[in-house]
Amino acid sequence: RLLFSAKESVFKTWYPLTLTELDFDEADLTFRREGDDRAGDPAAGGTFTARLLRTDPAVPPVLDGRWRVEDGIVATAVLLRPNWRDGPAGSGAGWVQES
Repeated sequence: RLLFSAKESVFKTWYPLTLTELDFDEADLTFRREGDDRAGDPAAGGTFTARLLRTDPAVPPVLDGRWRVEDGIVATAVLLRPNWRDGPAGSGAGWVQES
């Protein structure tokens, strides 16, 4: 469920910026758990990185996100980097790599 939710967050970030669909296998995700692993703690959370295998100038090639699982609920979100430059959906406006 965590993988599905995180990929769904990636896809919901991708589509409005490109106006194209991203297939399930076009993003590789890596998860990292944060916090201590106390015995009996039912909550877990951390970060994830989505490396996009399909590129578009409107979207950074790597997206960062956060995840949390608690009481059977899975929540994920993608965070756009601070150097993001917005533009209308499908305009080709995109990220700016700092030099």
